[in-house]
Amino acid sequence: MSRRSPTTRRGYTLIEIMTALAILLVGATGIFAIQTGATVANMEARRMSTATQIAQMVVERIRRDAVSWRTGGATMNLTALATTRYLASAPARGAGPSAWMNLPSVRTAAPREGFAFDFHGRDTNPATTANVAYCAQMRLAWVYYGQALRADVRVYYPRRGDSGEAMDPRTYLGCPATITALSRTYRNDLHFAHVSTVVRWTPVRP
Repeated sequence: MSRRSPTTRRGYTLIEIMTALAILLVGATGIFAIQTGATVANMEARRMSTATQIAQMVVERIRRDAVSWRTGGATMNLTALATTRYLASAPARGAGPSAWMNLPSVRTAAPREGFAFDFHGRDTNPATTANVAYCAQMRLAWVYYGQALRADVRVYYPRRGDSGEAMDPRTYLGCPATITALSRTYRNDLHFAHVSTVVRWTPVRP
């Protein structure tokens, strides 16, 4: 009977084991990086989706508000919009678009509506420092004076804090009337969702 050569009975060397572990480590690092990136991307997608839903909700409120606009025409006086909440901020005839402004707030009646929203997209009190994740603003411009009014809505939220480090999106924004009131670092890291609509006046039926 032939005997096996000693070279066929030897085990793995330390160098071979270390090489295999290094290859395994490189592969595992790539998998972990992909998983981390996917988690971050999913969170960003969720925040953008929530911001878009808030913007669309605000647009629906503006459309509902337009039902109270009952007098129109080329000679319309802006007092015709005095009974509205959102459209009352429309610019004068011949003026350009209004500046971006926070939405008017109603805090004493139901439903509570305003310009601050929590992590889940629900209306919240902007004075509650631990519960504001999104801020909404609007800008109004005449398409045809007295006939059609365009409303632009933007919702903004932070991705990171002033330190540049990752943070919980529920971190307090403050929702100032002008974004320039925020620090430059904070402004550079804001994300926005925009939605626009055009509303018309509702004639009074005899």
